[in-house]
Amino acid sequence: MNAQAEKIDLLQLNEGGHSPMGASSFSRRALCPASLQMEAGKHDTPSEYALEGTAAHWVAEQALLNRGFASDYIGEVCPEAPNIAIDDVMARHVQTYIEYIDELNTGQLFVERRVDYSR
Repeated sequence: MNAQAEKIDLLQLNEGGHSPMGASSFSRRALCPASLQMEAGKHDTPSEYALEGTAAHWVAEQALLNRGFASDYIGEVCPEAPNIAIDDVMARHVQTYIEYIDELNTGQLFVERRVDYSR
């Protein structure tokens, strides 16, 4: 690799708001550390499955913050995944997650918080 190659800021979020060192890319980074440099500046096109996960996260976030139910969002569309409509199957799975969070009941609710891995 060129000695003048641009350094990558590991704390800089990509266009999707994720860290290049996030959990979803851990196995790739562990097997090929150079993949970080190779992917720098490349546009990431999310799969349909990734968009569905984004929509499910959005439903969970909305329901938790508004103290509602996942079913309240059936038929709505996630702003970050405009081709994915929330259906009853997704709502049912997200509701299971919401109920699990409610069971933990630690007195504090942290929804979609950024995690700083630098410390």
